[in-house]
Amino acid sequence: MRRRMKMRTKAERLDCYKSLFNWKQVLGLDPPDFAEAIAPDVILLGRHAKAALANPAFDAAFKKIEAEFIKAWKTSTPSESEAREKIYYRMEGLAQVKLKLQGMLANMEMELSARERNKPGQS
Repeated sequence: MRRRMKMRTKAERLDCYKSLFNWKQVLGLDPPDFAEAIAPDVILLGRHAKAALANPAFDAAFKKIEAEFIKAWKTSTPSESEAREKIYYRMEGLAQVKLKLQGMLANMEMELSARERNKPGQS
């Protein structure tokens, strides 16, 4: 025989979750500190970014998309200024993706350098 579960209100469910997982009690951290405690590892992100930037398929896809944007921009008529503006923003977005990956790679290199400098036994 199946038991019927009592339907709880949103407030009751929230109170239940709070009592089950109290941030300060379980982790000894306040919620803002928790985000820092589980932040993605800079080294791991840097390694993935390096792999993505070195991946020929990824590079080819970027170049192909960029070429398609440039072709669309060049073939647009003078009256299609709104379409050209959209193309421009898409190209900027594409460039930002690559820039963010390069930033992750640079962060990894800085972190590795800092860890090397701070190694115990180093003078």
